[in-house]
Amino acid sequence: MPQSDNPISREEALNLLLASIAMEEMGLAHIINAEAEKIQYALGMLPGLSTASTLQDVLNINDSVQDTLANVIQKEILLNNKLKQVANIISDGNDDPMGPRGPTGPTGPIGPRGATGTPGPTGAVGPAGSTGAPGPIGPMGVTGPVGPRGVTGIPGSIGPTGAVGPAGAPGPVGPMGVTGPIGPQGATGTPGPTGAVGPAGPTGAPGPIGPTGAVGPAGPTGAPGPMGPMGMTGPVGPRGATGTSRPNRSSGSSRSNRSPGSDRPNGSNRPSRS
Repeated sequence: MPQSDNPISREEALNLLLASIAMEEMGLAHIINAEAEKIQYALGMLPGLSTASTLQDVLNINDSVQDTLANVIQKEILLNNKLKQVANIISDGNDDPMGPRGPTGPTGPIGPRGATGTPGPTGAVGPAGSTGAPGPIGPMGVTGPVGPRGVTGIPGSIGPTGAVGPAGAPGPVGPMGVTGPIGPQGATGTPGPTGAVGPAGPTGAPGPIGPTGAVGPAGPTGAPGPMGPMGMTGPVGPRGATGTSRPNRSSGSSRSNRSPGSDRPNGSNRPSRS
């Protein structure tokens, strides 16, 4: 192994190891803080979120945080082991200068995990590092309780209007509304010109005969007509029975027209009928 122009002492090497462990711990702290802020942002606890996250978005972020924390825990185990090794070297108290580096020995088995020490004070938050590539999605964990709602962020600018979607199927016809009051009658318009007389339609069938009306009053008697011609003389009727004789009267006035011999009872002087 080539010798360095500026060899470092054993104490400087131990300090560099402790500084590297501290820097790695600080980097892990930044990663954990970034994951916490990512969850707060998705739940609306940090300003700047214009659209609320869906349930699927929250579940995806939760899986991503679980994968990141799993890697952080593995790195923390390595750093804890590294810190124990450095602490053992310091506790030996050997101040002899470091000799040449020997060949690397085989890796020993991983020892049992020691007790967790008391956590130290939280250091200052450094600048956020670049976001790494997302790891594979792990199994979904149990959904935790919903945290308090954060302060509503400043609404973002309104995006462009989307295209009009296709028209939906017409809905069912609603019930007929109440009939409104009749409005006032409008002014009579100017009558239009009379149209031409159409052709006469066919004669309809005769209707039924109506009932006979009441007899009217008799009119005045007309003037007598001219006398008709005399009819033919009818046949002579049968001879009647002989009447009873009348007594003689003193007055001759009643007999002035009788013919001689008419006072005879047997009527022998009566002229015969021809």
